[in-house]
Amino acid sequence: MEDGSEDTQLVVVLIDDEEMVRLNVSNTLRHEGWSVISLGNEPGVSFSVVKAKPNIILLDLDMPGLTGEDLIGTLHGAHGLPDTPVLFFSGLPEAELAERVRHCGADGYISKDTDMAELNGILRSYLESIEA
Repeated sequence: MEDGSEDTQLVVVLIDDEEMVRLNVSNTLRHEGWSVISLGNEPGVSFSVVKAKPNIILLDLDMPGLTGEDLIGTLHGAHGLPDTPVLFFSGLPEAELAERVRHCGADGYISKDTDMAELNGILRSYLESIEA
């Protein structure tokens, strides 16, 4: 029996304060078949994320006014999102990213230095690994 998962479009929410980053990542992932909800760090962003019901969240760490570390607790505590994986998406050095993931309970990280052509595969591999 087929579960239909291949016909279901995956939804990623990208939260980043840099418009060009959001544009580049969104275009890349849409080209690969993702539904992308691209958000800045505006007030009420957590409500937009809950409404989107994403499969995965890419969250910038260092944003003015609202950091990824501040937002992750809200997202994991939100009704309907406690099991949604949150991956930090940052240009920080890998050692610092790994430490901040451990510190605040994110599910992992992806460096902004990652080749955009590889991003789709990384996200899909991550989702497959947690479903197994």
